[in-house]
Amino acid sequence: MPATSKRLRATPPFLLSARVQARAKVGRDTTLWLSVDGTRDSHHKSATYLIAAPYNQGVSSRVVSPRMEGRRDKHSEGLAFEFKTGLGATGKQFADFSNSVAQDSHELRLSNSDAAAAVQWVAGAFLYKELNRNVDFTIHNLTGFPGSYLRFQQNPARADSQALFGQGSFSLSPGLRLTAGARYTHDEKSRVGMQTLHPSPAVIVTANDAAGSWNKATWKLGLDYDLSQATLLYANLATGYKAGGYNDGTAATNADLLYRPETVTSVEAGVKGRFLNNRLRLSAGLFFYDYTNLQVSSVVDNLMKTFNAGKAQVSGAEVEGKWQLSAQGRLSFALSLLDAHYTRNMLSSGDGANNTDFSGKKLDKAPASTVALGYQHGWELASGAAITAGIHHRYSARYHFTDPGTPTVAAHQIEQKAFGKTDLNLSYSAVDDRWSVQAWVRNLENRTVITGMFMNVGANYAYLGEPRTFGLRLATRF
Repeated sequence: MPATSKRLRATPPFLLSARVQARAKVGRDTTLWLSVDGTRDSHHKSATYLIAAPYNQGVSSRVVSPRMEGRRDKHSEGLAFEFKTGLGATGKQFADFSNSVAQDSHELRLSNSDAAAAVQWVAGAFLYKELNRNVDFTIHNLTGFPGSYLRFQQNPARADSQALFGQGSFSLSPGLRLTAGARYTHDEKSRVGMQTLHPSPAVIVTANDAAGSWNKATWKLGLDYDLSQATLLYANLATGYKAGGYNDGTAATNADLLYRPETVTSVEAGVKGRFLNNRLRLSAGLFFYDYTNLQVSSVVDNLMKTFNAGKAQVSGAEVEGKWQLSAQGRLSFALSLLDAHYTRNMLSSGDGANNTDFSGKKLDKAPASTVALGYQHGWELASGAAITAGIHHRYSARYHFTDPGTPTVAAHQIEQKAFGKTDLNLSYSAVDDRWSVQAWVRNLENRTVITGMFMNVGANYAYLGEPRTFGLRLATRF
């Protein structure tokens, strides 16, 4: 069962909510309003735990009280009554909002339709437009300042993208194919706007205009070879591109208003196939990615911002497959080896202050190795019913999360130590699958694992994976 406090009852997930409202206008400036509502809400949710200092010390257990419980069991009923009447100009606070959005996306493709042709090709064009006009959000009569307002205006905010692309696959010899492709992309993003604070008598206007335009040509070269009817060898060399943009809630004079495009060069090679009379399905590959202006999103000074984290390289190898050992037993396996690190990086709080050299440090949530191994076995009973049992284990090496820091706190990383988790399942299926029952256990070792992190008011908080859980599932067919 989940490692939660005793006051939380182990009820199945359930949500039911209802509301009835009525409003009556009894005069020009007078209304009556009545609302009755009720909710029953019982479900799991992700708890958050404060991460202790020093920074490489994560969350060791769930014994400490979470900042927010990972389970909700709530019953609520509400009754609200409102009498409202106008007494003249009394400075009531209210807000209004208006906006107009238009979005268009088009793609035109031409390709040959002869599957037996020596050359398979496709060419096309892509067009995307998004236009936000007359964005106007205003809060009137700020507390303590009758007649004042806080106004956010954007007119317009645009995002445009156009691209031309083409790709062809050429048969060089029986079983050997060369693929070549290219794409040219042009992106534009802009906004015109301001924030106006009118507390009376002073008026403060902050412009947050932003505009960016980027162009990039990308390409791909690849070779495929049919080693046999069931085995494919492949190798690819390609480049990729992600457009830049601007950060919301940022003044036009801030250094981190715009972030640049991200580019990558990738190399991949591997094999995919079926072996041992199709009893073994296997894929294995090697890869290398070289990133420039890697885009990283994080909370900085309580605002979600995207910034460029310099250069990074990711290299590794992967093997995964399924092996049918017998008519009843099947083995599944996966191995990943990964080296993902910054090669040139100067991580800052986003305003140029308190820079920290992260060169050589690992990228977030990138363990050096992961291993998964599972086995499933089935038994056919004389009655026609079936029993299936399975075990699955996954090991992960340590990995990190990054806090980009503030003007007064240096950027730093928080470590999740290496861990292993085991899942078990046992099921029974009646004849013709008319009904079935399954029992399962997840995270048998009850490991405490950080799956995500965010920063709030100078403190780090972690999202944790589920503790040990077990359950019983019944199913029937009609």
